[in-house]
Amino acid sequence: MFESFSILRCVSPPATPGHAQFGISQYSGQVVMTNFLFEYIDVPVIFDINPVSGPDNGGTVVKLHGNFPKVLRIVFCSFPDPFSLTVGTLLDEGILSCVTPTHVPNQSVLSLSYDGQQFFPVSIPFTFYSQPVIVDVQPRYFFSQRAFNVSLYVANLQKDTGSLVCKCSDFYGKALLVNQSTVLCSFQALDLKGQAFIEVSKNHQDFVRNDEFPVFFMPVLSIVGLSPILAVRNYTTEVRVKLSDSPMSAVRKCLFGDFPAEASFLDDRTIICQVPSVLPVGVYNFFVVLDGDIAVNSGKYFTITEAALTTEISPTFGPESGGWKVSISTTNFVAGSIVCRFSDAVVDATYFQSDITCIVPELSIGKHAVEVSANAADFMFVGFIDVYADPVMLDVSPKVLTANSTSEIVRIIGSFPVVHAPYCCEFDGSLFLAQNSNDSVVICAAPVMDENALG
Repeated sequence: MFESFSILRCVSPPATPGHAQFGISQYSGQVVMTNFLFEYIDVPVIFDINPVSGPDNGGTVVKLHGNFPKVLRIVFCSFPDPFSLTVGTLLDEGILSCVTPTHVPNQSVLSLSYDGQQFFPVSIPFTFYSQPVIVDVQPRYFFSQRAFNVSLYVANLQKDTGSLVCKCSDFYGKALLVNQSTVLCSFQALDLKGQAFIEVSKNHQDFVRNDEFPVFFMPVLSIVGLSPILAVRNYTTEVRVKLSDSPMSAVRKCLFGDFPAEASFLDDRTIICQVPSVLPVGVYNFFVVLDGDIAVNSGKYFTITEAALTTEISPTFGPESGGWKVSISTTNFVAGSIVCRFSDAVVDATYFQSDITCIVPELSIGKHAVEVSANAADFMFVGFIDVYADPVMLDVSPKVLTANSTSEIVRIIGSFPVVHAPYCCEFDGSLFLAQNSNDSVVICAAPVMDENALG
C-alpha cells in the first residue's frame, strides 16, 4: 500500500523467530529481493516485575524480567487511562526497565511494544498509590550508636500500604503500621552524628521525607555531677546536674524515681531542677530526661529526709570576736555535707551522735538566727544566739597573790557587757564563778595556791 509517491507500507505475515529477507513485487509472479533483513522476535513474555506499585507522581523505575533479546534497539512502555508512552531501557538480556509517568491512583496495566504499533499487556498489574506525606516526626533527638524507635505521622497513607520500609541516611529500618496515620520505625544502633532525616516508602524504592522535620544524633551522655544529693521534705531545693557533654536537644524534666520535676539549662552542660515537694522521705534513683524521652541515668541516689528537730542549743550567747563552739542537739537528721549558718555567715560543722558542732565566726553585736543544713542547700532554723561586745580588761587588783594564804578577793576593772549568765575568772587553767559583776568590774575569789602554782 502506497502512503506517498516514495513510501510503501507492508504488513508482515506470521513467521517463526529469525531473519527474513525483504522483497517487493509489482506483480504477483515477480519479486525483487532487497538487501534488507527483517527480524522476527518472540512475543514478549513477562515473568516478574519489581516493584508492583509506585506513587502517583511517577518516576518509579520498574524492572521487568522476561524473554527480551539483546538485538532490541528500542522498547516502548505504555500505561492506559490516560494513555502515556515512554521509552524503556534494556539493562541486560532478559531485563528491561520502564519509568512510570504521573497517573491517577488506581490499578493499571503496563504494556510493551517493540515497534510502537503492537502493544503486549503485562499480566502482572501495577498499582499507582497516593504519595504519602510526612506531617510530623517524634521524637527527633537520639543517642549515636544506640538502637531507637521513631514515630512518623503520615497523611495519604491508604489501607493498602504495600511493603512499608523506613530509612535514615543510608540505613534501613523496620516499619510497623500503628494506625492509618502513624508509622513506627525501628532502627538498630547507627553510627551517625548531627542532622539526618527519616524517610518512608511503600515500595522499597520511592522514599519520601519532610525537610521541616530533621532528626539529630548526639554523643552518649552521662551525669558527671549532682549537687546536692540530699534534701529535706517539703523544702524547695534546687538541684544542679552536670552533663558529660553538651546535648543537642532540650531538657524536659528531672526524675526522682517516678516523680517528675521541671528542668531547664543553666548553661550548655548544666541543668537545674527543683525537688518535688510531694516527695516522701526515702531514697530515689535520679534521671534527667531530654527531648525525645532520652533518659540519662546518674547512677546516683537522691535522699529525702525529715527536717531536724532541735532539742537544745548551747551556749546561746558569746562574744563578737567568735571562735566559740555551739552545740546543736537534733533528731531525725541525716548526715551529709553539714554546715551551720549564723545569719549570712556559713561555716563547716561536724556531726556525732545526734550533736552538730560548729565554731561561731566573728559576728556583729546582737541576735543572730542559727540554721543547719545537711546538704549545704536546705537550711533549717534551729534557734537564736545573742552576740555581745568583747569584754575589755583595764586593771587587776591585787596583782600579786600570797602563796598558801586564805582566799583573796580579786577585782578586775574594765568594760563588761551585761549578759544573762555570770562571768568566770580563770586561775591557772581552772574556772571559778565570779562573786559579783557589773558593767565596769568583776569580782572573783582567788583559790588558795602554792608557790609552784604562783610561779
